[in-house]
Amino acid sequence: MATMAMPLDKAISALRRRALGVAWIRRAGPLCGWTLSGCSAAALLVRGGASWERGEAAWLLAPALIAPIAALVLARRERPSPAQAATWLDVRSGGSGFVVTEQELGATAWSPRTEAALAAALERLPRVELGALLRPLAVALAFATLALWIELPRDMVGPPPAVSAAALERVEERLEVLKDALALEPELERELEERLDAARTDSEAGNPESTYEALDQLDERIEQAAQEAELAAQQALALLQRATSEAELAQAQEALQNAAQSMGAAGLSKDLPQKLERELAQAAQSLAGEPLSSADLARLAQELKGALDGRMSKLAGGRLVDPSKLGTLGEQLSLEDFDEEHECDESCKQPGGT
Repeated sequence: MATMAMPLDKAISALRRRALGVAWIRRAGPLCGWTLSGCSAAALLVRGGASWERGEAAWLLAPALIAPIAALVLARRERPSPAQAATWLDVRSGGSGFVVTEQELGATAWSPRTEAALAAALERLPRVELGALLRPLAVALAFATLALWIELPRDMVGPPPAVSAAALERVEERLEVLKDALALEPELERELEERLDAARTDSEAGNPESTYEALDQLDERIEQAAQEAELAAQQALALLQRATSEAELAQAQEALQNAAQSMGAAGLSKDLPQKLERELAQAAQSLAGEPLSSADLARLAQELKGALDGRMSKLAGGRLVDPSKLGTLGEQLSLEDFDEEHECDESCKQPGGT
């Protein structure tokens, strides 16, 4: 600043402007830097996570324009009043009190005695450090440019390929357990295989969203089939229970046949021994004639129960049904009262008992 004489009011205004500029730069540097960096991070996230185009993401930088205004509002609070500015000039001019006195009296020109001292005070006005503004702003602008202009690979969004591959493998294992435990209808098995092929194709194409959607639908269908088998198992066990407690052998045999049919309809008769299948078929034909003996009824019921336990154990091993329910289901049927050596006569009250 020149050392020529300056009216008091202009000197005070110069000091206040300089103080405002210094305060604004001190505030604006960090505030603009952090705000622009935050907006840039948001733009980068939506470009990657929501696949926004550069022009759309650029609008997210707009809130950073508020930072300089906010810094100015804060800086104005730090600007000295005219009286404070006069005091500062007086102190920097030697502390004679002439500056404050003339400011209070409303003088507009300096006396020769204080002109030199005032000129020296004006040389000591606070310095404007532009670096405090430019350094953080430059870093933030570089990050904003990077966030908007770098190319984002599409396959970097979403779960890593290893995660979707593991999910695919898990559902494949559950499907294999279902096919191993149950004799599925051809239409259902074909549907499940088609869903699995679709999920596998999406996974190989690097489409995690559609892969997970296909796997979720397939998993729900597997769960549904397993739940239907569990309900059929409960129904079959109830019929076997009736077969063991029915007083009339003919009705007990009919309950046994119904249990076998319920298991067959739900695919729970898979891998039944051929001998057992033949005996069940012969028993169905004998319903219209001579019923089975209590010993044969007990044996067939026991074998059916064993086959049913085997199917449900496979489903439970694959976590397709609750393993804790197996004990409860099994406890519903007790064949301890059957005497396989006993042959019923007219005095029989229950199958296997007298």
